[in-house]
Amino acid sequence: MSDEPGAAGSRAAAGWRYAGLAAAVALALSSWGSGSRPILHTRILWPGLAPSAESGGSPLAATASVLAMGALVLAWWRLRAAAVGERWWWVTAALWFAPLVASAPLYSRDLYSYAAQGALWAEGLSPYEHGVSDLTSPWRESTAPTWLESPSPYGPVWLLVARIAATVAGDHLWVALLLLRLVAVAAVVVLAWAVSDVARRVGAPGRQAAWLAIATPLVGAHFISGAHNDALMVAAVVAGFSLALRGRLVPAVLLVSVGALVKVTAVVALPFVALLWARRLAGTRLGAQEGAAEWTGALRRREAAAGLALTLVTAALSMALVSRAAGLGAAWLNPGTTPGRNEQWTSLPTAVGMAVGAVGHVLGRPEWRESGISVARGAGLVVLALVLVLIWLAAAKPLAPRRDRPEEAPRGWEGRIVRAAGWAFLALIVLAPAFLGWYFLWALPLLAATDREGDGSPAARRWLPVVATVLCFAQLPDGYSLGLTTTAVGVPIAVAALVLLLRSGLRWARRADWGGLVSLDRPLVHAPAGDDGQMARRTWPAEGGWSLEPEPGPVPTPAEPAALVPVGRRPHGILLASAAAVALVLGFAAWALTARVHADDLSAYEGLRAHARELGRELRPLGTSTRQPCGVTDEGWAELTWGRISGPSVDEIETYLRAVGWRRVATAAGVELRLTEGGRELTAVASPPSGEVGVRLTLTSEASSLACLLQ
Repeated sequence: MSDEPGAAGSRAAAGWRYAGLAAAVALALSSWGSGSRPILHTRILWPGLAPSAESGGSPLAATASVLAMGALVLAWWRLRAAAVGERWWWVTAALWFAPLVASAPLYSRDLYSYAAQGALWAEGLSPYEHGVSDLTSPWRESTAPTWLESPSPYGPVWLLVARIAATVAGDHLWVALLLLRLVAVAAVVVLAWAVSDVARRVGAPGRQAAWLAIATPLVGAHFISGAHNDALMVAAVVAGFSLALRGRLVPAVLLVSVGALVKVTAVVALPFVALLWARRLAGTRLGAQEGAAEWTGALRRREAAAGLALTLVTAALSMALVSRAAGLGAAWLNPGTTPGRNEQWTSLPTAVGMAVGAVGHVLGRPEWRESGISVARGAGLVVLALVLVLIWLAAAKPLAPRRDRPEEAPRGWEGRIVRAAGWAFLALIVLAPAFLGWYFLWALPLLAATDREGDGSPAARRWLPVVATVLCFAQLPDGYSLGLTTTAVGVPIAVAALVLLLRSGLRWARRADWGGLVSLDRPLVHAPAGDDGQMARRTWPAEGGWSLEPEPGPVPTPAEPAALVPVGRRPHGILLASAAAVALVLGFAAWALTARVHADDLSAYEGLRAHARELGRELRPLGTSTRQPCGVTDEGWAELTWGRISGPSVDEIETYLRAVGWRRVATAAGVELRLTEGGRELTAVASPPSGEVGVRLTLTSEASSLACLLQ
């Protein structure tokens, strides 16, 4: 039977392709009312042209953006089983993502911090020693508060890119943002080529890889619209593996090193490039002119050590030379703790610490939360190190013998090494102190490009696209993370996931060959031998890791395992999935509206704190205290107290506040002033001296009861 789609199938595929294009256009248009718009106090391109002048956006635009993303995700899913080629998916991805090049930054404000850090270096200040708050350019006002006082965690290659963009842009923030976004677009193009090449070389279906790793809306949301520098890092890593599979190992190591010089996370890939180098050395030892391409035996320890040494020395020299040439030192190797300051249950160790804190709260020990999170994150890093070593050993060792494939094919072994790198990135994502939606894209391209039919690990056809779908809705369009407002629901989910992971890990540990852990010629996990007429077959999820199935005969029979039936051919499943997707989008739209209320409350509170800090710098209070919305009461709150003799008078405080835009609305026992910012009203009440205490100024920001429910 021909694989070409019929006329009806072609029309259906084209229809969903253009439905996705319409959704992408709607997302780009609505982004200007809901995305992470800049605070423009800079010179614009042309007089009178200012697409936005303040942060925030309307709930209506936010809802439109969520619905548009839902429609794009639905189109992506409906085309999952379309009988189209790999190039068709490239064109589709280009159509879907082109409108997002002209969108406001969505789901994050990181693009502004990139531009500001580049401008910081252009002004002669090291981004590793100064925060964006030291920038003289008004670009700092559009940067997320997280990065105002924090040094840059990025490598010198990325800072050079950002510096060039800032220098070329001059005073035009929009030009800098566009240049950085074009760099991300170029990185996605390289990533598409590299994923295709890796899939072809390891024998994986290129169409499936293109659908999952390139055309996924997650790429459009975070690599195109969000323009995260992770796009450049991931492109360098996957392209490095592509070169390594071709036998060009030195350029491969250099390319992965470039990825690490963008974001240090890329160093996780280097030990797996070293395995490919070791296999090439082993093949040469046995006289194979093509190296590992003609060799299927086990590695020797000295070959693995040589591969590691050559890889790490090459990478270290290249990184040292670039760091020295940049003149910024090696501070990028220690990216700091800024991402981890944002405590969200989406990080598994953080969720465990939050669970400990919840128990402490019940027992009257609220300090357990902070210590619990700290200990859980430290334990997570220890476990991560052990898991990474085991993944590397599993890739270095041969598979257990299987009756259906007694000798692992060369492409299978090399593909297994690349796939192991994807699992290593996934372990890093799960066990790191912080997690954000686009981190999943560190692992997704490698796992999608090495998912071969018949390998017994159909991840690309099961849970990977589900996770990618969920993460498309993990942030609101303006970058506010729903992980901040779903703690009560998310922590139990994360703890349950941890229990399942531990259960699976214990089962795996019982089957592992711990006695031969460092012997590279022995499998890490042994499969059952199987009775006559049976073969060992890996299953996923790993319920014991192996199952015994009847050995297939030369002619397929109707008794084939149900898991081999393509999901896309189940009409009832498609209907149920479509209905679930519609329900998800509608439910999420309602959730987005309510979560937006809480986001506005927090934004108003941050504005209140900024006024309190500025007032404190000018009038030097004896003490300042703050409380965020829903911390104890509904309203955000800040209080400044001055001494009775040395402090200012009520009139002096009123004069200062009115000079910066506050208006007096009433006079009772003290002075009351108000200011509206971002759709929320701030109130300041200055009370006259009483007893030994001087003037007391109380600042409050509006908050809704709904925000407390979300908190």
